[in-house]
Amino acid sequence: MLSLCRFKLLLIIILAGNVFFFSAVFSFGQEVTGMPSPAKSAEMAKYDVKFYHLNIETSSSSLYITGNTTVKLQALTDGFSDVVLQLTSKLAISAVTIDGSPALFSHVSDYISITLPAVVAAGTLIDVEVFYSGTPPNGGGITRSTSTAWSQTIIWTLSEPFHAYEWFPVKQDLNDKADSAYIFLTVPKPLKGVSNGILRDVADEGTDKRRFEWVTRYPITYYLISMTVGDYQEYNLTATVNGLTVPQPNYIYNTPGCLEEYRSAIDQTPALIELFSEMFIPYPFAGEKYGHVMAPFGGGMEHQTITMMGMFNFWLIAHELAHQWFGNYVTCATWQDIWINEGFASYCEYLAYEFTGQVGPARVWLASTYDRAMTQPSGAVYLTAAEALNESRIFSSALSYKKGAAILHMLRHEIGNDDLFFGALRQYLNEYANRTATGLDFLNVVNRHTGDDYRWFFDQWYFGKGFPRVSAQYSRKPGYTKITLSQTPSDPSNPFFRMKVRVSVNYGTFSRDTLLNWTVNDQIFEVPGEEKPTAVVVDPLRDILMGRTTAVGIRDDFSFPVLVYPVPFDDKLIIETSSDAQAGRIRITDLSGKLIYSGTIDSNIFEIETVRWRPGIYIVAIEGRSGSERRVVIKN
Repeated sequence: MLSLCRFKLLLIIILAGNVFFFSAVFSFGQEVTGMPSPAKSAEMAKYDVKFYHLNIETSSSSLYITGNTTVKLQALTDGFSDVVLQLTSKLAISAVTIDGSPALFSHVSDYISITLPAVVAAGTLIDVEVFYSGTPPNGGGITRSTSTAWSQTIIWTLSEPFHAYEWFPVKQDLNDKADSAYIFLTVPKPLKGVSNGILRDVADEGTDKRRFEWVTRYPITYYLISMTVGDYQEYNLTATVNGLTVPQPNYIYNTPGCLEEYRSAIDQTPALIELFSEMFIPYPFAGEKYGHVMAPFGGGMEHQTITMMGMFNFWLIAHELAHQWFGNYVTCATWQDIWINEGFASYCEYLAYEFTGQVGPARVWLASTYDRAMTQPSGAVYLTAAEALNESRIFSSALSYKKGAAILHMLRHEIGNDDLFFGALRQYLNEYANRTATGLDFLNVVNRHTGDDYRWFFDQWYFGKGFPRVSAQYSRKPGYTKITLSQTPSDPSNPFFRMKVRVSVNYGTFSRDTLLNWTVNDQIFEVPGEEKPTAVVVDPLRDILMGRTTAVGIRDDFSFPVLVYPVPFDDKLIIETSSDAQAGRIRITDLSGKLIYSGTIDSNIFEIETVRWRPGIYIVAIEGRSGSERRVVIKN
């Protein structure tokens, strides 16, 4: 979307003492999609991008940029004759070359159409170089803004999802990763230009400018190519991954007090790199770096090897770092499957808390995540084709981020084996390394790795809408507690949510947890135990995304254990009970309600002579200290 002001934002909101973290994309002004039209996409599908070389000159004093970009591409069809690229019409093109020679081109409605000097065959490599300059729309793919807190004006880019074309010629196709990229940034001294990969050289350009030459040799998708320009100080750390030292540079505003403000948070980064490398696979860009660069916006953006940060704290560092695995190394194949990026990175916030021993923050995070997800009772994580053109929907904090994270936590709970769950994540990363994937691709990996079929889980949680609202009833029975679980959907299109759910039966001084396999609505479960339950709690650790509409434990049908025998009886009826029934009253009636016997229980085993009773059915009612019990017996 092209807008007057647009940014991806991770918000921190405090309500009633609870802290809520979520992400959103805000767009103000007229929205115009930057996604290629079907016709232009068909033209661009005829070639494969191999390499981008951006050579840009800019300054923090204005948004004006000038430069040239080379796109090395390979024809995929015979008879290939025209190259189509995207570039905003706000930037003027002075020349285009094909393999170094001038070429005919047109630049209309944000598309560059270039005619090759001759038709080429499939497999032919072509260098297209575009020379351009101008002032792109501020707040689109490139922004100039000022941090008032730190008195720094920064030029920064954020191309996700459709905005790379607003600052360089590009093919905006998720499934066409470039094999490598050069990003050369010429800026006035003492500014620094920061980008992806390794800083190969810093070359003087006259007396007042420097060219920062960044090189990345890892496959990279278009929206992760970045540029940030400002007055920075460097704070350099390292991480160790499989014995390899990984640089962890941090480009912090060159303002007194800024580094001191964020140093303690930044210092946690190397340990998180090492944690995720052990949890998943080794950091996938270990041959280059994992860095941070500051820019004045409200969150983070996971540019490959160089995350742009508006601030630093533990969960935000964990989220953006996790994107290097989930979103960068493996990228969503369509914006309908943005969960592949954002749901996974969001869940890694929780994993970072959990695996660094921060139990309290982990539970608070999970509770606030579920609360946020349930603000969209008719929402699905998977996007429709129309929703995938809407940036606010793509980056919905409640659905793409929070419900997306909830899905992974619930899948982990459903699998019930961390070796299998994390093994599936590792297999997924290895299978789709440097490529793109969909939610169904991930499902297929999970199924193969676990040997089970979780299509039902994805149908109800990923493709399906909403969540269940759960109620429970329990009653005490001889030797067990009877529990009935019921649910109503938040959206009628998804009528029942199958799940494994933990239920905690409390007996006053202790409790027992039981994992139940809930497969139908109004399902009845029998949890063994002679003791009288005082409460039943469904999902005590809140592992499942659910709402609760009624109190758990609304009746108690079994007050104390009672045995009445023999059945059928002849001349004697024996009642065996606990001390809860002693000094209690006993009444026995026939089916008409006529009182046959009345008395007081004075021992655990109580005998009644019945020789004079008529054959038939009798009802035994006992009232004890803790309640009452009824039994039906038969006399021969």
